[in-house]
Amino acid sequence: MVRKADGLESEKVKQPLPLPKNVPNSAVGGGSTPEPTMPLLLLVGGLFLLFQRSRREVADSV
Repeated sequence: MVRKADGLESEKVKQPLPLPKNVPNSAVGGGSTPEPTMPLLLLVGGLFLLFQRSRREVADSV
């Protein structure tokens, strides 16, 4: 917080912290890593469900 001379009002100030030693500036924000698309997530989820179903069928037949 920054205190003003009159002591009545104050405002919060956001100050960045220094990076730890040997950490490059590229480690902080601004990265543009693409998120997985919905079709990819649905495909992976569907494959997982099929795998679980096939495991259950094999276990039931034993």
